Amino acid sequence: MTVGKVQKYYNDHFEQLTLEKKFHYATRTKNQAYLNCYKPVNTIQSLLAKKDFSKVLFPELRAPFFAKYPDLFALEATLVYINHLLNIYGDDHRQEFTKLFSLQKLYQIVDNLENDDEAIIALSTYAINVISLTETLFPRRKTQLKDIAKKSLEYTGEPVLLAYLYTHIIICATDFYYHKIPEEDKELYRKVLQKAASLISANFSESSLDIKLEILVCAKLLQCEIPDFKAKTKAECQKILVKNPYLVDSRRPARANTLDGAEHRNALFIMSGLDLELS
Repeated sequence: MTVGKVQKYYNDHFEQLTLEKKFHYATRTKNQAYLNCYKPVNTIQSLLAKKDFSKVLFPELRAPFFAKYPDLFALEATLVYINHLLNIYGDDHRQEFTKLFSLQKLYQIVDNLENDDEAIIALSTYAINVISLTETLFPRRKTQLKDIAKKSLEYTGEPVLLAYLYTHIIICATDFYYHKIPEEDKELYRKVLQKAASLISANFSESSLDIKLEILVCAKLLQCEIPDFKAKTKAECQKILVKNPYLVDSRRPARANTLDGAEHRNALFIMSGLDLELS
């Protein structure tokens, strides 16, 4: 398989990544060799104990909503993990989860979130991931992602958080990259993508590379082009890679520019197809 220079660099330094980042990189790049020989060692119990959200984007803005939904931060990490293990390895940890966390309580959290637009906007990825993955893993035939997508087109709020909400609505529509979006749904999700691209275009210089690249990944999932946005993002990446072996971003804190800290950004770069274009 042909790989770009950033993917080759991360492949060559894979063992230097933390377990969490190894898991993310292997699943997002669908590197079969890593998936076959490497299996994460987190436990459902340890994931459900996660409480520290201080390193998320806009922690102060989100704090009141994490306080309102105190289980959400841990639930998001846990459900994403369960979903990937089920899809990749066929390992089903749903029964283990329900022994540790009441399904009734999970459903109540989702029901409350669905009627709390302010929380969905602020919690963004955490809210939409939990809402969608609850229906994926423990279906009630209740939550409709398309209904949330339609409603979200009218949302206003912090541009980056909204953009991440929009990209994750699209990502959730693919069950985290494991399924194609049906043709009949693409028009709606393309409207969602255009909202994300418009928000970041209007705030381009101050927006991180991570969100720009995630938008391009979503464009690829939807098989649509946003040429001006792509050209500007590609030029920014090209400028950075002249001096660096992988993408760093001066708008992010130092911890987000180490090999490990930058993994999310660089995995998106690979997934967007830009790595091959610039290599």
